[in-house]
Amino acid sequence: MLNPSTPCGVMGHAAGAASERSDEAAPAAAGDRSIASGASEPAAELDRRRHGRTSPNSRLSRKRSRNSPSSHLRDWEHAIDPRIHIGIDVSKARLDVAMSDSSSLLAVDNDLKGFLKLLKQLPPPDRCQVVMEATGTYHFDAFLCLNDHGYHVAVVPPIRVRAFATGAGWIAKTDAIDARVLVRYSKVAELQITEKPSDFQLKLHALVTRRRQLVDLHVQESNHFEAARDKAVKDDIEQTRNMLKIRITAIEKQIDDLCDSDPDAKRRVELMTSVPGIAKRTAAVLLGELPELGDANRQQVGALVGVAPYNRDSGKSSKLRSIRGGRASVRSALYMAALTASRCNPVIRPFYRRLKDAGKPSKVCLTACIRKLLTILNAMIKSDTAWNHGLQNA
Repeated sequence: MLNPSTPCGVMGHAAGAASERSDEAAPAAAGDRSIASGASEPAAELDRRRHGRTSPNSRLSRKRSRNSPSSHLRDWEHAIDPRIHIGIDVSKARLDVAMSDSSSLLAVDNDLKGFLKLLKQLPPPDRCQVVMEATGTYHFDAFLCLNDHGYHVAVVPPIRVRAFATGAGWIAKTDAIDARVLVRYSKVAELQITEKPSDFQLKLHALVTRRRQLVDLHVQESNHFEAARDKAVKDDIEQTRNMLKIRITAIEKQIDDLCDSDPDAKRRVELMTSVPGIAKRTAAVLLGELPELGDANRQQVGALVGVAPYNRDSGKSSKLRSIRGGRASVRSALYMAALTASRCNPVIRPFYRRLKDAGKPSKVCLTACIRKLLTILNAMIKSDTAWNHGLQNA
């Protein structure tokens, strides 16, 4: 049935085209209407309304592979985003690479030889977008190598990619599937390119991490010392504790020397330690593991550390806000700083008492103090201003 809104000119053109198609198809189909003698199936009958050949613009003319994954870009997707999306799943020994313009997967070793092999297979940096998961330290060498060769790499949290895969129906999990999921995630997510840290940042982060490891070992040995009953064991544990103290002191000296060697870092440490409750060790952690401090806004800084409360409301249900995610090492360092500031800081102390008087639990109050400390520190570094009581309303 014709659409009443179709213009008459279009109707006439369509009728003429249909007539031409019927005339062309009639001779080909004239002898194919009956069942051949002795045949078990009727002969194929051509549709009079269609040409005998397949249109080159039809989906039927495409050559499809049985192994063709759903992560491939279609023609209209190429028109929207012409870049080639590359997903790299990282494990300890191997990199599994999927590309949006290819049905095959590439697997290379997670070492320099494998990186060089990967670079030969990748398209030019200006034609692609690379995304990989943050897998501890296993992804870092590959990230640095790609960054040094001009590729823009987005390092994303694994929990977000897994949630995306589950929502998209990718229930199974293998290295090959993860690589293809990263390709799909790269197409739809608003990714932020991960900047390569400076040599100073890499060195400071390594020293801060090593100090935290030594402190954790010292705490463990202290617990062992309290539980030990044999005198010989206690003496051995005490020697280990003394050795760890020496190593911690040596690492702290290296951190101080490194910060003093960089004028900008030295200035930032001076600004942060001017706040009552922030010690040099806390300032070093912030400097090494939260380089965004001073460049991001207050909401972003809170989310990065993991002290931003998220709501969980649905219908008539309104649950308590809670924090999640973020950088646990920075949050742990700021927890002790907030605990000290709640007792001696002229801004944080009344803020803490006001929350306690309102009936808030102690941990909720301390989390709010961490968030306020971060806001103050962020404003101080952004404006290059030392501590003063006027920052109370920051």
